Amino acid sequence: MRTHRTLVSLCALAVLLVAPAARADIPPTLVGVSYQFSIPIGETASYTPPVSWRGVGLDVATFIRRDLAVGLAFGWNVFFDNTTSTIQFNNTRITGNQDRALNVWPTLANVRWFPKISSNRDIQPYIGANIGGYIIERYLAIGLTAVQETHYHFGLAPEIGVFFQNPVGAIFLNARYNMAFAAGGVPFQQFLSISLGYAWER
Repeated sequence: MRTHRTLVSLCALAVLLVAPAARADIPPTLVGVSYQFSIPIGETASYTPPVSWRGVGLDVATFIRRDLAVGLAFGWNVFFDNTTSTIQFNNTRITGNQDRALNVWPTLANVRWFPKISSNRDIQPYIGANIGGYIIERYLAIGLTAVQETHYHFGLAPEIGVFFQNPVGAIFLNARYNMAFAAGGVPFQQFLSISLGYAWER
């Protein structure tokens, strides 16, 4: 009986000693900010064809395993075009000099997997999946008349990227294919965002 108690005590001590070490092997929570440019696709390109050079992002990632992180992604992407082409807007065909704009605010939850490709832990490629919502504000001005509408869209966004680690954080580069499903009469929206940013430990 005494031997059994001794073994239980030793096992409990081993768990207490190993658990902090295992936790210490998991990277800390990272907070990252990024600059983004975006390439419109599909209906987004039909409404505002030019590449958007105005975008920012905020990412938070918490590692639950050495190779797996969960987090949140926030952003703001602005698409703009001045055109004279004809547009179908709210069942009305409009022709004339127009200012068109899309303001897109993604709010996404995500998971990222970091496969161990080599022994070099300073370069960490990953693949990820995002799910959540997109607040999309659509604006159209022609002459002295302007129309604006804002809707919430459910969306998905697969993602690939790479982290270049340093002693206090990481530089990261990623590509995210944003898909916001139709809502409020606004059709399915798509765009590819490219992000370059810096993440630091929190």
